[in-house]
Amino acid sequence: MNFDFPKSFRLLKRTEFKTALSHGVKVVDRFLVVIGEKSDRPHPRMGIIVSKKVGNAVVRNQTKRRLREAFRHHKLQQANLDFVVIARHTAAGLSQVQMDLSFERCLSKLKRKIDASAASV
Repeated sequence: MNFDFPKSFRLLKRTEFKTALSHGVKVVDRFLVVIGEKSDRPHPRMGIIVSKKVGNAVVRNQTKRRLREAFRHHKLQQANLDFVVIARHTAAGLSQVQMDLSFERCLSKLKRKIDASAASV
């Protein structure tokens, strides 16, 4: 299994973030906020936002690393989504296992909401 995070799997440009944030479906968890939408691409893309409210630079970077690792483990289940993960201040002290569980829970809710909104259209 390949656990890399190449550029093709990332939201990189401001316009990509803005599109996902403005047109996407929102899911809220105690630790994360995930906003996403369906994409034309055959693979998922993720953007990460971790503000200074989460902690100092060390804590923010640890949080981003844990989110990227969670994405690597679950990217095959995410199909063709573009989504932005916003870490809440409570995400700072999470272990990798807790981050994985929260990430997986949010993504499953997001996929259900997107599928429900597509079915109702």
